[in-house]
Amino acid sequence: MLMLRDMRFRHLFSLLMAAQTLVPATAALSTHTPRKNAAIAPPSQDPFYAAPSGLEKKSAGTVLAHRRSPSPVFAFGYTPDNIQDSYQVLYRTTDRDDRPTATVMTVLVPKNANFSSVLSFQLAENAVIIDCAPSYAITAASRDDPLFNSLTAQLQVLLIQAALADGWVVVVPDFQGPRAAFADMKIAGQAILDGLRASLRSESFTGVSETAVVALWGYSAGAAVTKFAAEMQPKYANELDLVGVAFGGVGQPSLDAVKKMNRSPHAGLLPPALIGVGLENPEFQMVLDLTLKREFKEKFYAPLHQCLDANIKTFANADVLGMFHCLDLCVLPALALVQTKSLRLSSPVPRAPVYWYQEVHDDVAPVNGTDAAVQDYCKRGARVHYQKDDAVGIGHLGYGIIGAPNALGWLKGMRDGKQPDAECVTETVTVSELPESFLNIFPASIRPLLVASLINNKSGKKVMK
Repeated sequence: MLMLRDMRFRHLFSLLMAAQTLVPATAALSTHTPRKNAAIAPPSQDPFYAAPSGLEKKSAGTVLAHRRSPSPVFAFGYTPDNIQDSYQVLYRTTDRDDRPTATVMTVLVPKNANFSSVLSFQLAENAVIIDCAPSYAITAASRDDPLFNSLTAQLQVLLIQAALADGWVVVVPDFQGPRAAFADMKIAGQAILDGLRASLRSESFTGVSETAVVALWGYSAGAAVTKFAAEMQPKYANELDLVGVAFGGVGQPSLDAVKKMNRSPHAGLLPPALIGVGLENPEFQMVLDLTLKREFKEKFYAPLHQCLDANIKTFANADVLGMFHCLDLCVLPALALVQTKSLRLSSPVPRAPVYWYQEVHDDVAPVNGTDAAVQDYCKRGARVHYQKDDAVGIGHLGYGIIGAPNALGWLKGMRDGKQPDAECVTETVTVSELPESFLNIFPASIRPLLVASLINNKSGKKVMK
């Protein structure tokens, strides 16, 4: 019974291990109040995000509306200077019940754009309200509200800037959809692939070629949905010329790993995940309502009013699992049942080549789980280049930065026609510093912030640059 439960939890736990956030309960609780005096309206108050009528007559990936981004892309006090144009695009996608819906993506066009290549970057969002959506989180407008402002999102903007420097047109989808469905892999995978479809239909305003090759990239919670989209692609969007998929910081999840996350600095990832499942599954929401201890109700549902960084602060080292009666016999089995439908949708393994990167000492996604997941992929015919980094003292967040240059280099090679490995390859490296070529992408004021985001290497080993 435990083995079956673990199998059904696989995709949800991938998000939990990579992100650490949770979800809501009743309709009354699922409202929140953004600042009303914001210069740029957040998504919940912006009519651009509303799906138009007649969606059932549109195919998945149809561009429904577009505009220039109302607020500039922003990270740590500056706007990346390599962005020529920035657009927000509303496009048609599909919900978990195969009904038409719409979501938004941001399309970033660099000054040195290669309009024949599109990279979809999946931001680690880990939130359950639409005002945390990437299209808002990566802009200057979001910084004015302490509950929405996310330094984690700003760090990921720097990764996006590095991809722009390689000439990619980068799309950043709001893959959780209009209901901010955290932990629903089906919604996320479809939104990611439909975003790529929409980008290939946007030549009239973005310049992207309709025959462009496409690629996927994500880390941590962004990796979990990237992985799932790659698995779905052969069946859901077979026409896409997907040349490569890169992801890191996600492995083979388990109940033990989730329990280890509880009472840790990452405990804030648990509540949004549970809340997210409840928002999309009334039966599971009922279980949450019946088993959540009354004294923890207000705190548990704090993610309905705030984004990732605020959640991490609110629940740091908290006993989230202890907030429930009947956890093992009620909450976890109910969660397993509602996840079964999503699990059936993914293809066995991605058809496209995969670059999977992992920090050996990762404090969120244990390497033994990743080793097992890679071995499973390889046994079933996937082509995986698996890079493990054994540098000491980096940590999960730091490796999201450290691992980026090699991931980008691999993606560039796939775009430019380099032959992928014919079979699975595993290599172990020791990298604990960023190469000069990567740091030089950014202005002098930003480089120290990137370095400061890393924990100093304690191994004493020579660093490979």
